[in-house]
Amino acid sequence: MTLGKYPFMGLADARGELLLKKRELLNGLDPLVARKREAWSGIETMDHLFEDWFANDIKPRLKHPNIPARLYRKEMKPVIGDMRIEQVTARDVREVLERVKLSGRPSIVNDVLIYEAVVSSCGEA
Repeated sequence: MTLGKYPFMGLADARGELLLKKRELLNGLDPLVARKREAWSGIETMDHLFEDWFANDIKPRLKHPNIPARLYRKEMKPVIGDMRIEQVTARDVREVLERVKLSGRPSIVNDVLIYEAVVSSCGEA
């Protein structure tokens, strides 16, 4: 973990910062996780979370990134897209799955469930 760069942070300041980070770690707060969370500060809704996941993980990795994008846009976004991440519950996910199942596309339910689980797990940490 980088505390700062010389000459912007002096040795005395770096030592003080090190003591602070060690104290946080002893109190159960991982400074690296805290730093990552600061970077995620703009991710508040499921739409934000999906856009971040899509841009940073799906688009560079998959040959056909339009498939998970379409599933999210058509199936998940209408139900949970505007919801804050911490407000999404298992019942909300169940609602998404029921809507897909009732539309007569049971094989799509599995795909939606997989992407929903991945997107939701991205919001935890």
